[in-house]
Amino acid sequence: MTTKACRWAATPCCTLRTEWRFSLNYDPVLTCSGNYAKQTVRLVFGLWEYRHTTEVEVKGNVRGLDVIDYAVERFYESLLPEADADEYTFPALDMSDESFNVLHCADEDDQGADWLKDMLVSAEIVKIEPHKRQER
Repeated sequence: MTTKACRWAATPCCTLRTEWRFSLNYDPVLTCSGNYAKQTVRLVFGLWEYRHTTEVEVKGNVRGLDVIDYAVERFYESLLPEADADEYTFPALDMSDESFNVLHCADEDDQGADWLKDMLVSAEIVKIEPHKRQER
């Protein structure tokens, strides 16, 4: 990791950090020519100092930003409440801060996955492996 001080100010006001991690071999062959892969995406949602981290598995032959987009949509679907004829509840997400205070967020405007995308502060594909698709 390299750290570089801001050169535009008389006193350093910020630092630029570059970190290189090569632990993930993101092999494009796993997702091309009809191949399927199982990818694990780590998503971090945040508002103010509150955060919620989750990992979502995505199967298919998509890569890059499409995998992350689909992971957010799948996570949103997991937040949908069970169908109940008596009352309607909104999809909700609880985030906590370092002191374990909880911020309860709900999709009251029915924005769908866009509600989560507005709170997405970090996304990373942390694992990729071959996946055999089911024959019909």
